[in-house]
Parts: sequence; C-alpha cells; structure tokens
Amino acid sequence: MDKPVAEGQGMQVLSLIRGGQSSATTTAIVFVHGWGCRSSDSKLAFDTFTQTSANFSYFAVDLPGHGSSPKSICPEPTVTCFATALLRTIEQLDVRDVYLAGHSMGCRIIPQAWKQAHSKKFDIKGLIFLEGSSFRIHPSGGAFEKDLTKQELVIRRIKAFQQMFSENTPEDFEPKFLEYLSTLDKTYIDALRDDYLRYDHDQLEDDLAALGKSGIPMLNLQATNVNERHDRIQLKSGESSRFMDLIQEMVPQAEQYVVIGSGHFPHIDQPRRTTQLIADFIQKHSA
Repeated sequence: MDKPVAEGQGMQVLSLIRGGQSSATTTAIVFVHGWGCRSSDSKLAFDTFTQTSANFSYFAVDLPGHGSSPKSICPEPTVTCFATALLRTIEQLDVRDVYLAGHSMGCRIIPQAWKQAHSKKFDIKGLIFLEGSSFRIHPSGGAFEKDLTKQELVIRRIKAFQQMFSENTPEDFEPKFLEYLSTLDKTYIDALRDDYLRYDHDQLEDDLAALGKSGIPMLNLQATNVNERHDRIQLKSGESSRFMDLIQEMVPQAEQYVVIGSGHFPHIDQPRRTTQLIADFIQKHSA
C-alpha cells in the first residue's frame, strides 16, 4: 500500500492512500475518516482486504487540514466543502462504481457528497456508515455540561476520549492518535466541529430522508451508544442505539449490524469482522 498524492487538473484534490489492484476492477470503496483522524487509520482494514483478496479497489482520503491534505483545499472547514473536495478527488481515480464509507464525522460528509454528485465518470452505488451519530438526538444534547466547572469539564472530556477505545484497540493506537491530534490546527478543527454539529441539527435528517427515498443500498455498522451523560457504552448482540433507530426510520432499506467488542473505531478494533461485512455488502450489491 503506497501513499501518493492524487493529482488534480488545476484544482486541489485530497491526499489519499490506496490498496488493491485498481487495474483489475472498476469497483472501489473510498473511506472518509472522522474528525481529528487521518487516512492511515484505515491500514488494518486495508491489510485485511488484501489478505482476503477483495475483488475491488480501496482508497482512503485525508480530509483538508488532516494528514497530508492542506487546509487551503477548504479554507472554511465545512461538511459541504469537504464533500465537494471528496467528489473532486474521486473524479481523478480510474473507477466507475464507487461505495463511500464514512467513519464518525465521515458519516456526515458522504451523504452530502452523494447529494452533490452529478459525475459522468463514476456512480455512487452505496453508502457505508461506521459509528455514525447525530448530536441532535443525543439524550441530553450536552445540557448537563453547562453545570460543570472548567476542571470538571476537562475531566469529563478526557473520560469521553478514553471511552472511544476498547480492550481490542491496539496498544500503540491511542498514544499515536493523541500525539497526532496535538499537531492539528486547533482553530481549524474546532470550526469544523462546530459546522458538523450545525449539520446534525439542520441537514443530516434531510439527507438521510433523501437516501431513504432513493432506495440506494446502505450499510450501517454500529459498535457503541452514548447515554444521558455522554458516556460511550459498547453495544451487545441484539441491542440497538438511537442512531440505529434513526437510520431504520429514515433509511428503511439500510442493512444494520452491531460490531461486538469494539469502541468507536470498529475498523481498528475489529478489522476482520468489519471488512467482512463491508465486502459482503459490496459483493451483494455489485452482482
């Protein structure tokens, strides 16, 4: 797996990593990472696809201000601009049938990209959500934090950060993630977070409803739920989450699965189970 920077034609496109043999197929999956993450977070999933000889290509992008993609691609960090940059990047790839996969914040970007897409070069065949959420449907909406002191709020957010990981998270991932996060432009990523919170309240459900109405195939993989105090809790077999309930209501054709034994990063904590579900989904809808 190498890491080239995609070449645009007079316009900046996103840096990406790629796997698989793109010359063997015109079908591809494109991973979109979450807030404060990067394309290399997909390495374990890519390695598993390679081991199982997946019959499609796979790519992962660095969003603006993350990894190797400069902020100048989207000087104002918004879900809408990130979606546009994603589509512009896919235009440069030699693929025809595309499945968009988003993790966390990426689950806001890919439905917006689907909504914007009018390319004659490729078709979006399906969407894959990994650990999506909506702050609009969080049980408390964060209201309880208003009663916390500054010190209590810091402790609360450290705890929330630690709860993203599980007993199956590789030991070196958390410290590397924390180190990488400290290198990002805080003003830029905070503005991005503000925008995707706005998107949750103003646009997400409209985009989900459009997906539901279109009938496009969708896979939703969930590993955790968030309670009234925003504690992240691992889901068990047979359980659902508020976000899964929302998906069932808005996108009834969606296929939904719980990834057991994972924190907020199922593609890292449970790469084999996660990639198997994704590969089965693509095979089913590419037949």
